[in-house]
Amino acid sequence: MIIYPNPILRKKCKPIKYLDTEIIDKMFQILSKTGNGVALSANQIGYPIAVFVYSLGTNRGVVINPRIISKSKEIIISEEACLSIPGIIGKVERSKSIIIKTINGIETIGGSFAIIFQHEIDHLNGILFIDRIKNLEDFTHIKGVLPDEVAERFI
Repeated sequence: MIIYPNPILRKKCKPIKYLDTEIIDKMFQILSKTGNGVALSANQIGYPIAVFVYSLGTNRGVVINPRIISKSKEIIISEEACLSIPGIIGKVERSKSIIIKTINGIETIGGSFAIIFQHEIDHLNGILFIDRIKNLEDFTHIKGVLPDEVAERFI
């Protein structure tokens, strides 16, 4: 698992034309070992490609080359964490639903999946959930010290 502040987490991932199933298998294995993660982007394990996997309840899937093409105006506040930023949880504004384009076509995503997909698509674009936190008070859990890059935004 790549841990913040590793620079790969800040790089925009490259779209792909085909995918090695070994990478997908590895991503699902790592995700299942986390115990509490619901999704994992390829760059979080060192592959700078535009792919993420998710597993929530009985729903499990692979998303390739996702791009958000539309967002609902209705906003929800979600409490988010990240496997690559252990010990930090914060409130993030997300659109209640999104329309994405992937290698498989166009799809509307809502509910918990809209939050998960926005979080993971941010990863693929080099954006972390901590970048979306607007106020210091929106950090609901900080174990240890807030990274300097983040703390400086609130000084």
